[in-house]
Amino acid sequence: MFRLVENELKKTLLRKRLWVVLAILAILTVLFGYGEQYRADRMEHRITRRLGENQEIDQMTLLGQQISDIKRQLDNPYIPEQRRATLAVQVEQLEYYLERGINPFTPSAAGFTKTYMENLVSLFLPLLIIILACDMVSVEFTEGSVKLLLTTPVPRWKVLMSKYMALLIMTTIVVVATGILSIVVSTYYFGFNGFTMPITTGFKIIEGSLDTSFVQNIPQWQYLIMVYGLSWFVAISIATITFLVSVIVKSSAVAMGVMMSLLVGGTFLGFFASDWAIVKYLFMVNMKLPDYLSGAMQPIEGMTLAFSVAILAIWTLVSFVLSFVIFTKQDVLV
Repeated sequence: MFRLVENELKKTLLRKRLWVVLAILAILTVLFGYGEQYRADRMEHRITRRLGENQEIDQMTLLGQQISDIKRQLDNPYIPEQRRATLAVQVEQLEYYLERGINPFTPSAAGFTKTYMENLVSLFLPLLIIILACDMVSVEFTEGSVKLLLTTPVPRWKVLMSKYMALLIMTTIVVVATGILSIVVSTYYFGFNGFTMPITTGFKIIEGSLDTSFVQNIPQWQYLIMVYGLSWFVAISIATITFLVSVIVKSSAVAMGVMMSLLVGGTFLGFFASDWAIVKYLFMVNMKLPDYLSGAMQPIEGMTLAFSVAILAIWTLVSFVLSFVIFTKQDVLV
């Protein structure tokens, strides 16, 4: 099994998909870091202009201004009700921070690393994983090498398991690389800081209102482990589902198209069809696991961290089993 996995990893490296994914990730991280620094500078400049050049600007002033900006958005009668509910919860959270002298938006390497993954996990990270996983099996059919592969005295399930294990390793590399790149880039922009600072977690949304009963402060490095652990779980789920599609369609291009369509379609369903009870059982709607840590408003009422983890786990397990059932029974030598 070890030699089979090693062989799959070598084939992946020769196809250079992993290197392309890491290059895209590096470019995006640099651009995102620059954008975060630019946003922070613009915010401070805007506050300075309002209060005057001689007024000392601290982080609490910036936090108070953010609250005022969101409240002005709430005054707009034309924003959708779902967006209004999300903004109202954000105001409650920010006021909670302001009362206790905590600013969760202070620029730091730890803060950037956290925010970066929270933004990537809902769409861009799954897209990168799809690029890696879409041809794990289908490429063998496309290149015609599947016949030679299956004439070796190795059971089919071992052949497929080696591919799946190689995919898990590459998926883990992408998630770890995201964290390392984030720390390196953010250290350049903001300095290596913030990892021991306390961060507030445990917010819950109950019937559209913010519940602070379970709120606690933990070190930011511990929060980062939680964010990246949940994101890794999401990445593994997407990789496994894509793996199944790759087994079924036998075409890398079709597998990529199917998965991208599902992701985009799921995003639209989460926004425009949230009233449908069945929508919350789709894996695409349950990918924002880190949002539960920060208490962000969920697109569908009744969703919790345990619920979303369970849904993703079910999709992952079913996809894993179906992949092996289909691959071991289909006639691939015709």
